[in-house]
Amino acid sequence: YRAKFGKARPPKPKSRIRDITTDEKIGFQIIGIGPREKAMTGKQAQKGKLSERTLKHIEPAAPDGQVTTRVDAFSCDQWNNVISSFDDALYDHTGVLAEALRGHSRLSRFVVFRDNVAIGAAQLNIFRPLPGVRAGLAYARYAPLWQRKDRRSDRADLRLTLQAMIRTYVVERGLQLTILPQADPDHCATVVYELERLGFRYRRDVFDNKHYIIDVALNPEEQRISLHHKWRYNLKQSLRNGIRIEIASGPRAVDDLMQLNRALCTRKGIVDRSWVNLFPKLYPQFAPAMRPTIVMAYHAGTPTAGVVIGRLGKTASDMFGGTDERALSLRAGYALQWWVINWLRQAGVAWYDLDADAISPGLAQFKSGLVGKAGHILPLPGEYDYCGSDSSRVVAETIQLIRSIRNTMRVMAGRP
Repeated sequence: YRAKFGKARPPKPKSRIRDITTDEKIGFQIIGIGPREKAMTGKQAQKGKLSERTLKHIEPAAPDGQVTTRVDAFSCDQWNNVISSFDDALYDHTGVLAEALRGHSRLSRFVVFRDNVAIGAAQLNIFRPLPGVRAGLAYARYAPLWQRKDRRSDRADLRLTLQAMIRTYVVERGLQLTILPQADPDHCATVVYELERLGFRYRRDVFDNKHYIIDVALNPEEQRISLHHKWRYNLKQSLRNGIRIEIASGPRAVDDLMQLNRALCTRKGIVDRSWVNLFPKLYPQFAPAMRPTIVMAYHAGTPTAGVVIGRLGKTASDMFGGTDERALSLRAGYALQWWVINWLRQAGVAWYDLDADAISPGLAQFKSGLVGKAGHILPLPGEYDYCGSDSSRVVAETIQLIRSIRNTMRVMAGRP
């Protein structure tokens, strides 16, 4: 290179998608993301970064049928019915949780229909400096939903949904649209690719972004082999301690769980997330089919550990939990999580997301050992912006600065 051009070779630009493996079943899968790396563009893909088969697979087809959108026309129950048809739905998407945390007035619910069948959806938080001003931020966390339960995922649905979101929130309402894709082992790379193709720009990483995701489709023996050897040893010890584990429900189960959570927070000197304190109020508001599952571990007839499991689609989530002082010596957390994995496998769940590690070395070690060799430690892709005006960009950047300061203060206060 120096002989030909008379200067040293420039450094190779880093790709946001560091390594991609193709698979006949799931399209392609993201393996690693660097916090300050840029996303792979369509030109890079066309130059051989992705195979022709993969490019053909992710190329959206022309839409068939009549495509329509509905915005801000859904009650909480109606919205929950919509998201229940999507395989990539999480409890972050539910109307009950969103309204409790942010209030109904700041929410915008968006659905794309093809021939009266919902093919894409998103629940956004709207921030405006003043009511009626055509400037502000439309923020969509873990969006969009586009993988229906009743058929194979169609990337054309994803692209149509993103295009309709741009038209609604950027063109018609004058907002900056910011999307944070979820950590989906199956289709994370697909969403990032389509965002880049449509003109979204990667702007920032997010706080505490690593998600620990277990492949629960493995059979029990494969799952045990996948565990880190120290995690496997602790599990073996815990199963000898006479711990009884079962699903619990009702006010008594909620009270027991909240006591365990308070005991855990007091012992570790942390303040848990604000919505956890709202759980006793929110739990009965969910319809029975969407209600989170409480799993409790008992020793000597009293609760020693518990966890709340959210399961709406292919991915179950560890929402929060708690332990008492006996749980450490009993290794109750090991037996509890092992029971949950086996229960989720029988329920037909594909993935179990243990959430992030709250920048805690001990929690990171526990979760990484459970994820094992077959799972994924998958960082969130980061936030992608699409903005049509300078005024909205200024407002949005101000809001992002406030969020960054708030997260810094949470770390200093020892709050996950």
